Amino acid sequence: MLRTQKFEGSIAIIGDEPELPYERPPLSKEYFAGEKEFERIQLRPARYWDEREVTMLL
Repeated sequence: MLRTQKFEGSIAIIGDEPELPYERPPLSKEYFAGEKEFERIQLRPARYWDEREVTMLL
C-alpha cells in the first residue's frame, strides 16, 4: 500500500520465520491436507517484494 501511495522511503517486513509471508488458515487446512503447494498460499511471490524494494528480514 505504501508503494501505491508513492512512498519512496525504505520498507522492511520483519518475521520470525524463514518463509515469505503466507496465509495462515490455508496452511493449516489445505497445505497440510496436501491440497495446495506452499507457493500457492504465499501472499505474494518473492519477485513482488523485490520489484517494490521491500526488504524481508526473516
